[in-house]
Amino acid sequence: MRIFEIATTKTPGQLKIDQLSAASKRAKDAVKQERLRQKAQRAQQALQRLRNPGLKTPV
Repeated sequence: MRIFEIATTKTPGQLKIDQLSAASKRAKDAVKQERLRQKAQRAQQALQRLRNPGLKTPV
């Protein structure tokens, strides 16, 4: 058996750090997705304004 195959239990502090880093990663991913969504929305609004230059608000 190799050393890295031995399963070790994590301390409560290590588990807390793992949970916090996982939550941080999820939050970063959520922010990235929201920014992409807003960017796509702005691009769609820009296209709408170009297609209908006389309208003040997009249809």
